[in-house]
Amino acid sequence: MELVGRGRELAALDRLFDSVAAGTGGTIAITGPDGIGKTALLTAAARRAGQRGFSVLRLAVTQPGLARTCSTRPRVASPAIGPG
Repeated sequence: MELVGRGRELAALDRLFDSVAAGTGGTIAITGPDGIGKTALLTAAARRAGQRGFSVLRLAVTQPGLARTCSTRPRVASPAIGPG
């Protein structure tokens, strides 16, 4: 699936993947109102990361307010952020 109008966001993700592959890493937050396409963007990011040889960890937040708690703990996902 091609994302329409998300070239800037995909380029930022590609820069992050380049940075991680080079050993410097980084963080990107994807936020916005319901229905704006966050899940589609994350799905595309996971696909691109997988194509680069990264392991991909998918998490789902099922409780209101938990997303804020998870976002403050970057070590939860850090084992899955390097080339797999």
